[in-house]
Amino acid sequence: MTVYLPPSPKPYPPMITIIIKFLFITIILLLMPKLVESKGRNKRKKIERKLRSIRDACSNDLDKCGHFIPEESKSCLSLCMSEECHNVHFAGNPLEDGEVDFARWVSFEKCVKDELRRSKKK
Repeated sequence: MTVYLPPSPKPYPPMITIIIKFLFITIILLLMPKLVESKGRNKRKKIERKLRSIRDACSNDLDKCGHFIPEESKSCLSLCMSEECHNVHFAGNPLEDGEVDFARWVSFEKCVKDELRRSKKK
């Protein structure tokens, strides 16, 4: 039994191959600046660092929340970090010592980040 293979495709002429490579490289170079641009990520990192520094300052200062056990100081931390956001998220139903409400804490941190962005624009 003999197996016949189809004929191999003819290669493109060298000039067409060069043109295709040139166009491909040109497209890549034109798209590179868009891929490299990452200003949004840097802004988020700055806001995250600022939020972390505020949280650390509040949790390490003995006059503020440093005298609490870290797990029990969420209410004190939120009040120290931003009184306005604390009143929005925790005033109606305050956290008890040691209580963890992840959903409210995440929304509180988002509020603080928005507050930091607004204060930066002023």
